[in-house]
Amino acid sequence: MAWTSHGSLMLGHSRDARAECLTGASSVQLRIETDGLGVSLYPSGDSGREVTDETVTFARQLAEAASAYLAEVERLHTEQAKQSGRAAA
Repeated sequence: MAWTSHGSLMLGHSRDARAECLTGASSVQLRIETDGLGVSLYPSGDSGREVTDETVTFARQLAEAASAYLAEVERLHTEQAKQSGRAAA
């Protein structure tokens, strides 16, 4: 039986928000924490934590989405800084 996940979660962020990649000799986990809530992503398959072609494809999609998110956040930050007359960090 294949594992499936369902649900929806929206995370804002606070000053203590963080994202990190935790690695081991044969494991990996992406951890996102904010406001006392943590979400972990890790490979999962029929045999536990099997890394499949689909796992690699999903990781690439995740990286592309994170890169697009960063670019948009930077754009918005710069735009807001210009509107307020302050320099962007």
